[in-house]
Amino acid sequence: MRFGTIARAAVCSAALCAACAPAGAAPALVAVHYAIHPLAMPPGMVLAQRGIMQNGPREIALAENGAVAAIVAGTTQRYAAHRIVVWRSNGSRITIGLPDDDVLHRAFRHYSGGPKPYPDASFAHVVLAADGTPFATIESPFSGAYSGSDKGIFRWTGTRWTIVRASGASYPTGTPPDFDVAAAELPRLRVGMTASYSSAIWNVDAMRADPAYHQPEAWLHDGIVMRKLGMGTMTSLAGRYASGFVEDRGARTTHGGASDETPVPYATLWHDGTAARLGRGVAFGVNAFGVAVGDDRMSANGSTTVTTRTAAGIETAMRHGDPDGRPMRWDAHGAVPLARASGTAFSIAPDGSIVGTFARGGGFVSRGGSAIPLAALVRNGRVLGAYAINARGRILVLTGSAAAPRVAYADPVR
Repeated sequence: MRFGTIARAAVCSAALCAACAPAGAAPALVAVHYAIHPLAMPPGMVLAQRGIMQNGPREIALAENGAVAAIVAGTTQRYAAHRIVVWRSNGSRITIGLPDDDVLHRAFRHYSGGPKPYPDASFAHVVLAADGTPFATIESPFSGAYSGSDKGIFRWTGTRWTIVRASGASYPTGTPPDFDVAAAELPRLRVGMTASYSSAIWNVDAMRADPAYHQPEAWLHDGIVMRKLGMGTMTSLAGRYASGFVEDRGARTTHGGASDETPVPYATLWHDGTAARLGRGVAFGVNAFGVAVGDDRMSANGSTTVTTRTAAGIETAMRHGDPDGRPMRWDAHGAVPLARASGTAFSIAPDGSIVGTFARGGGFVSRGGSAIPLAALVRNGRVLGAYAINARGRILVLTGSAAAPRVAYADPVR
């Protein structure tokens, strides 16, 4: 597999703190500062918050042309994500609502009926193509004999939503019923997606017997052809490469009488349909040279299930927490930690520039070396986290406070 290489600089930045520097890392040259530009929300709207800080920027997106998108909700219904706001590269702003029910009906497998058949439908994920075209995952929960949620992928044409891949479409037997968008490219339509079984009936015995049973799958929609890349959750797409992770249900760790039953995630790179495991963790971003970034977390979402065998029987407990991995880069030289401090690298630009977020808060940038806190490089405002970077060096960030984060972008000031 051919990887791109990233040039390393030889001048150390005074802004690099010892806690952030990885052992043995080459020093980095930092010659860029940034100015933050907060984006005004429509009246009565706030950013929908679903764990964006460490589990991936599903609610916000940055395009190569500089456009920004965000899933938003009303100030009194913060989890009712019924709108997407797009700040275009020309400075204008549009607000897009959900498709009509007849469009959703063609996409979803379950129909609740009544005057409003999909009362709880909401946007779950948004990405932008290079020209700023929004693609979104819409999710609708259902209940009855069994419960779950339908998921479908939609593309905004400028006037309406169209279905990219309908959940209820006729596909070969065994195709997962639900899809979540990971990335999209235009003008030649290419959509990276994760297939799942969120609306299917699960057989508990089959799940215990087969580690691959109902595992997420990485798929590529290339024009009119749907192609399965293999097991795994896709997070990013760039040219002939896609990144993500595969959860290994067979991996277990035992400590005394306690056994960790949580699947271990392995960062994965797909290249022309061939999958390669990069190491433990999650790969959130990849560039067209096949350099991937993410972190080396122990579980996909930070939660662990621990089973303890005692004289009284078997006890199972769920422990919740933030992912505790270190920011990582995977390239031709192998796995390279970007910092000693825990955090996640979310995005990598074509030139190798990397951005991410520390677990303790605050964004960082890396150019061929260690992670540099953005707090040392920003001339105005506070950076809660950095989530994407484009080829022009624009960074998608959250600013403000953790209780009331604001969507913004940071542009280089030279």
